[in-house]
Amino acid sequence: MKNYDSDIEKKTESAWKADYGELPKTEIKHSWREFKDRIANGRDRKKSKFYFRISGVAALLAVILTGYFFQEIYNPRIQIANYSPGDKEITLPDGSIVLLKENSVIKKDFRMFEEWN
Repeated sequence: MKNYDSDIEKKTESAWKADYGELPKTEIKHSWREFKDRIANGRDRKKSKFYFRISGVAALLAVILTGYFFQEIYNPRIQIANYSPGDKEITLPDGSIVLLKENSVIKKDFRMFEEWN
């Protein structure tokens, strides 16, 4: 007599050794159809996973582009450059005067919520 760890092993061995006879051809055809349907559905799942990933990447790209848009539009930047030979005198909006030397640049970034800082 064999030593069994559980009833599942007993049932598995008895099912394995049992003689069920030949299956009817209609049952075999039906089983093959179910098997083919499962395989086809597996391909559909792979397609849906692919489209899910693509839509996630598209959403991430949309968020990044929207952030970039608001950063550039709502935070305008002014740049004044002097590429001419000699000095250039510029009057700023607050009335101060700046003297730009040759090949020099002055930049100002306007932050959207600058007064909150």
